[in-house]
Amino acid sequence: MKLRAAIILPAIVLAAITLAGCVKPPPAITRPTLYTGPTDALDVVLANINANNARITTIAGSGRFEAWFGKEQQFVNGDITVVHTKPDKLALWLKKAGAGELLNAGANGVHWWLVARGEVDTTYYGTPTRAASADPRLPISPELIADVLAVATLNLDLLAQPVPTMRFNPDYDCYMLTWHVPITDRWVTLREVWYDRATLKPKIVWLFDRDGRVALRAKLGDVRPMDVSNDATAPTVARSFDLFFPENGSRLTFSLDELRATRGRAPNEQSYRFDPARVRTAKVVNFDDPSAAN
Repeated sequence: MKLRAAIILPAIVLAAITLAGCVKPPPAITRPTLYTGPTDALDVVLANINANNARITTIAGSGRFEAWFGKEQQFVNGDITVVHTKPDKLALWLKKAGAGELLNAGANGVHWWLVARGEVDTTYYGTPTRAASADPRLPISPELIADVLAVATLNLDLLAQPVPTMRFNPDYDCYMLTWHVPITDRWVTLREVWYDRATLKPKIVWLFDRDGRVALRAKLGDVRPMDVSNDATAPTVARSFDLFFPENGSRLTFSLDELRATRGRAPNEQSYRFDPARVRTAKVVNFDDPSAAN
């Protein structure tokens, strides 16, 4: 009998406390709607992505940008122009009305470069590396941005380096593709791209350094036909980008109002011309020079 009282009494007390409003019932748990339907194999996903991307060889776009540079989060905004020639050529310019060019950056397969205007105009440059890298001294890393456009034609050889693998994420209903290469003592992941399962539109791009740290995270949106007439048969490309560089806290967001295969005669070889011997800024930092490491 005593045992029964010991069990009943706490229940009565709990009921009284609840009625008095002293105990709040737990909130309802919101669970994501999981996709549990059919999915495609890696080779099929790659081939379907290529059906769109293989039709794109060059990009020329313009629009507006906002940026927060460095640990100080220096804010600037204005106009952006970007051109890209597959596989690895990129050039972009950030300008502001009344102030002129704020920054130009690019990569041409031989060099990457970044020219930043400010109290001391500075040119940074170096040669491409195999794994993603970001340096806190750079406002942004031009070497990495071409990957963010997510228009590469993907290798269908599943054993060729960088080796692709794929997971399916049912919470976000997307394919998560990763690419890997060996280094001296291990394999490393170079990048990861999330593609919407139903549309294969790219959603998120992660680029990693050789220690597995995120060098650049990008969110992509507004994926639609790339020519301004919105021809439904044209290949699709993302037009809005949110780029974050964790190493220095820099963030660059931009939206491309105009996006074509070409703009005038650009892109052409002149678009990607960079000669270290002809740099004219007050300060020059050569990242291939060991003395530039500090």
